[in-house]
Amino acid sequence: MNENTRIYTIFISSGYGGAGEAPESLTTNEDLLRKLQSECSGIDFIARDITKTDTSLEEVYSELESSKESLDGVLIIGASREYRLALTGLPTIVVYTLFEWMNIPYKLFNTGKEEDSILVGGTDYKNGRILTAELDRRNVASPSVSEAMFEDLVDKIEFIQVIKKLKESKILVVTPNKYLAQVDYQGDIHKHLPQDYNERYTLALKELFSASKKYIVRRSKNTGPCQRYLVTFTSP
Repeated sequence: MNENTRIYTIFISSGYGGAGEAPESLTTNEDLLRKLQSECSGIDFIARDITKTDTSLEEVYSELESSKESLDGVLIIGASREYRLALTGLPTIVVYTLFEWMNIPYKLFNTGKEEDSILVGGTDYKNGRILTAELDRRNVASPSVSEAMFEDLVDKIEFIQVIKKLKESKILVVTPNKYLAQVDYQGDIHKHLPQDYNERYTLALKELFSASKKYIVRRSKNTGPCQRYLVTFTSP
């Protein structure tokens, strides 16, 4: 498959906060989207801007949830306390504007677990491991620093593109051993790999690359000293 990577892109803010008008040097949402489209080939950004009066957060969240099967990732630009947008289970990047870094819920995004707290209610989050990035939307840093921030974001967006390609790939494992990816275990001589090790290994690959994909494992006949396994990820 050679379809473009589809990333649902949500603009949470206009790139600045506080009283007064936007600074003249501001990189607007429209400017940023055009720059991303220019720099990220093979990627379709399905953009929604909730700073517009005709777009609501609830509408965006509903569309995101109903479209997950056709999406490859999520890009959220701007700080938001609506963490559910980031924790859909899709590969996700949350982009903060410079000086908003203190608002990043690091533990939640890294692990899916909140900091210890007596707070109750809300969502029981399970889907952590969110990448974060930061942009100088006001362009107050030196140009080289601002550009480095943008390049970091582009590199992280390309991770989503790589994940998509992995989902559509076939993995051929050739090994002289009975087990896939077997290592030279030097521990307790009475310990051994479980009989269903190969099934566990391929299941772990499936869960790593995509929870919505099925997998097929084919073991070919012995060809000389090597065993051949073909792991294929297919659509449900």
